[in-house]
Amino acid sequence: MLTFRYNTTDSTNTRAAVLAAMNPGRPLLVSAHAQTAGRGRTGRRWQSPVGGAWFSLALPADRAFQNVQAAPLIAGLAVHETLCDLLGGHDADALRIKWPNDLLLHGRKIAGILCEQHLTARPAIIVGVGINANVDPASLDPRNLRRPAASLADRVGCRVDVRRLVDHAAARICAEFDGLARRGLDVDTRMRLRRRLAWLGDPVRVRHQHVNLIGRVIGIDRRGRLTLATDHGPFACVAGEIEQLEPVSSETAPMP
Repeated sequence: MLTFRYNTTDSTNTRAAVLAAMNPGRPLLVSAHAQTAGRGRTGRRWQSPVGGAWFSLALPADRAFQNVQAAPLIAGLAVHETLCDLLGGHDADALRIKWPNDLLLHGRKIAGILCEQHLTARPAIIVGVGINANVDPASLDPRNLRRPAASLADRVGCRVDVRRLVDHAAARICAEFDGLARRGLDVDTRMRLRRRLAWLGDPVRVRHQHVNLIGRVIGIDRRGRLTLATDHGPFACVAGEIEQLEPVSSETAPMP
């Protein structure tokens, strides 16, 4: 894998797309100590100061699998396992994947994922990851936060080796995408996702455009859609913003 490391760049996703065009068909990793124009879903600003793990992978589409809807969830599985290695114990149990592209620790956002297609003669998928490794949440502008942030260093009690974190997470993401390319979003993978989902069995609201949908989280379907049990039957959400309404036990949440 080609590796490019920067002190500062505008966006590792943007840089990865440029480098992928210059190196067609080759997987590559781009990381930076800081981003000046980091972004999240729908063009939102992603604050990326020094201390975070900011990186992107460009993976050839034939290797990376072209289901962009499932891509952030698959990357989320890899990042989840990487962070669990560091957290251990109760904190690892409190780390959850918030559909479609965030990781929450005790309900606070600790990581985000942005996947984008790069359509050229040799298509690639860009997997962008941001992890609040050594970032002090108090230093972030609350006006740009949709939910409170968490710091990995705060939870483990010491500074995190960011370069090592990036390399381990990137390796796990590549392994997950290799498996996805071979098997698709199979039952075993969906079960792994389900066990790690935020608010499993709980009532949530999913907002998409001008529609609000209320139901209980069931799991993930074969296309990476969030499946809800609603008053009108099961419903698969293609896109939207999810929020918890009230916590209840997840022990009786049915399997799709």
